[in-house]
Amino acid sequence: MYLFIKDFIVALFAPTALIGLCFVLGLVALRLRRRPLAQGFAIAGLVLFVTFSLNPVTEALIAFQEGQYPAFEPNSVKHNEIKFVVVLGGGYTHATQQPLASQLGAFTLPRVVEGVRLWQALPHTQLVLSGKGWETLSEAQAMANMAHALGVPRERMRLDEASANTAQHPGNLKPILQNESFILVTSAMHMPRAMELFERAGLKPAAAPVGHLLTGDYKIWHNKPPYPRGDNLAAMDVLYYEWVGMLWSKMRGSP
Repeated sequence: MYLFIKDFIVALFAPTALIGLCFVLGLVALRLRRRPLAQGFAIAGLVLFVTFSLNPVTEALIAFQEGQYPAFEPNSVKHNEIKFVVVLGGGYTHATQQPLASQLGAFTLPRVVEGVRLWQALPHTQLVLSGKGWETLSEAQAMANMAHALGVPRERMRLDEASANTAQHPGNLKPILQNESFILVTSAMHMPRAMELFERAGLKPAAAPVGHLLTGDYKIWHNKPPYPRGDNLAAMDVLYYEWVGMLWSKMRGSP
């Protein structure tokens, strides 16, 4: 019950939810004939909508978050220094009439593909897939099925099917990784929080971000449409949850 209430409160203040809440409260105030208050809520909702959906603001914030770690190049390290390629799950939903690629979703699929790419460049390593999920089949097992379809032998994989969130990954993976250096593959937006938690646990990750929401080289002025965009709002929601997650982990001092 506590987790449900916490998640509900956090979700209520996500950018898109906050915009909607402002307009709903504005309608309520208007219904109660509190016109100045209704106008205030409407203006606040409009300002938030424009701020979070226009490129100059959102792309600057996304570029800062995703630009903290560059792409990992296998030739940048000595091959014998890396023992594992670790891929964190980012969601899996079982569907009987969809291919596995669709079931893995927009966050998990790029992570698996990048993990396989790095394993192919460093075939002496083991591919470690981590994630519990909410389906009967774990995220780790679903990712393993995709990795196997892409050419990774089952005997070169290790699975962590117990980690339900980012805070649990380091503790559950530590017995596998021990004191060895490894490549950590997760979404670029998620990488700063993941790196902080793994390093705090005394592990030795090398960041391999993938699945960037802001594609291409960041420029303040570019040829993208200058009007409000829904994908910007969606990206701001993802960024918001990452910031909340980082704050929560600092408050808890986890892992």
